[in-house]
Amino acid sequence: MRVAMRLGWTVPSVLLLAALVFAQVVQVVHEPVGTASPGRDIELEAYLDGVNPSDVQTAEIRFRKPGEDAFDFVEMFPDGVRFTGTIPGQYVTEEGLEYYLYFVLTDGQEVIHPPGTPYTVQSRMSGATAGESPVLVISPEPNSFTREEEVLIAVAFTPTDRAIDPNQVKIKVDGKNLTGKATITPEVLTVVAGKLEEGRHRVEIFHDGPDGREVLATWFFGTGAERKADAVEAQWGTVSGTVGTELRYQDRNDEQVGIANWFGSARHKYKKLTTTLRLRLTSLENDELQPQHRFLFTTGMPWWKLSVGDINPRYNEFALWGRRVRGVELSVDAGWARLQGIY
Repeated sequence: MRVAMRLGWTVPSVLLLAALVFAQVVQVVHEPVGTASPGRDIELEAYLDGVNPSDVQTAEIRFRKPGEDAFDFVEMFPDGVRFTGTIPGQYVTEEGLEYYLYFVLTDGQEVIHPPGTPYTVQSRMSGATAGESPVLVISPEPNSFTREEEVLIAVAFTPTDRAIDPNQVKIKVDGKNLTGKATITPEVLTVVAGKLEEGRHRVEIFHDGPDGREVLATWFFGTGAERKADAVEAQWGTVSGTVGTELRYQDRNDEQVGIANWFGSARHKYKKLTTTLRLRLTSLENDELQPQHRFLFTTGMPWWKLSVGDINPRYNEFALWGRRVRGVELSVDAGWARLQGIY
């Protein structure tokens, strides 16, 4: 008896395999935060390896307290090739929290990181007071302005309920790792950042402990010839943003298609008031199809937020749970009660 087997590849199966392989290419590069102080903001950043930021339609941090069913979310904003976002300190309690990153690309593909169990952030009590920082900044002071060409960064580690391993402390300035140049002991950290360009700079100090990466301190300072920019920032707040364009040429089914995309984002923060604007325009916009343009304007404070444009309201899992709609939404959180309204 002879048995013959035939394995064939059809065009649809090849295309399906190619689509699956492409979907696996997208990887999220992110350093998770393992512990945080109650009441203090948690700043996160990530980037999608091999993906142009203009191809990211939605970028969010989704978080919840342990034991809760539903996730709340805050947006992440493009910062060069990275996306950054902040979990407000009001949600960081002694119970800790869980979070994951959620991205939607312009082709509709969803990217979730981590793909399984969300990251867990444990609460940390610094000293006797919750929210007290384990790091005392010596130089340069937060939101200060210096004219020095060679900037010296110095901090002291304050007594806490656990020891800080100097071999596990890392320092970054504007995203650049300066740990190799730093002198780090259980009591202090010093490093000469060198000559920095005039403008605003960010310092980040981490500790890689047994519970994961912990943000010990993060702050901003300015460099330049005058304090005028510092005074303007204090009076009007801080403004950041990106703008760009993308041109594509595709030959699909013997049909030549040219696609142009324009994108931009802006963020203004003054004390506790934050205002953002995100735009994505495309030449694919067609009156006979679903809207392809995207825009979102938000403004608010920790206890209220107004959103106008392409919003993703979250009421419950059976109605308007993250689906995109175009309209206006107002959310007010008084602590003991929360009000949401949408038009």
